[in-house]
Amino acid sequence: DQCPPDQWGFPHCRLCHCNGHAEKCDSHTGACQQCRDYTAGRHCERCLDGYYGDPVLGSGQQCRPCPCPGYPGSRHYHGISCQADKGTNQIVCLCAPGYTGPRCDRCSPGYFGSPGQEGGACRPCQCNNNIDPSDPEACDPHTGQCLHCLYNTGGPHCAECQAGYYGNAFQRSCRRCTCNEPGTLPTHCSQ
Repeated sequence: DQCPPDQWGFPHCRLCHCNGHAEKCDSHTGACQQCRDYTAGRHCERCLDGYYGDPVLGSGQQCRPCPCPGYPGSRHYHGISCQADKGTNQIVCLCAPGYTGPRCDRCSPGYFGSPGQEGGACRPCQCNNNIDPSDPEACDPHTGQCLHCLYNTGGPHCAECQAGYYGNAFQRSCRRCTCNEPGTLPTHCSQ
C-alpha cells in the first residue's frame, strides 16, 4: 500500500530523482528529502545559499562554498550567495546589506568598518539621517566620521547646526542666522 523510501507515486512507484544527493523522497509528490552535499530544491538540483556550482547528476560539479571573502559559517563571510560568471568563471558574490565589492570585502556607502579582516564588520554610519546614504563619500569607510553632512548640519555625526545656523540638527531644521552683523560674533547665533 506504499512505495519503498527511494520511490514515490503508489501504486505506480517511480524512483526518486535526487541527483545522487538524497535517498528518500516524499511518497506523494516525489520531492527529495534531506538533500546532502550543500544542495537544495525539489530534486536537490541547486546549491544552498552560500554555495555555488551545478549539482545536477552528470554535470561533474559539486556545490562549493562562496568566498565572500571568507566561507559560510565563518566570522569573515559577508555574502548571501554567489555564482560563477559564465564568461570569466570568476566568482561574483551577492553581498549582505552594508557590504559591497565582488567579494563583499568593502563597506557600502553609508557604512564603515574593516570587513577585510577576520571578524571585521560593516556598521551603519551614525550621521543622524543627515547624509545621502547613496553618496560613497558621505562618511569615512574606516572610521565612520560623517563627511558630507546635509541640511546645514555639521560635526563628526552631523548632530549640530553649522556655524552661522541655528535650530535642531536632528529634525533637519537648521536655519541661517538673521542677526544684525555689527556687534555680533560672526559664527554664533541663537535665532
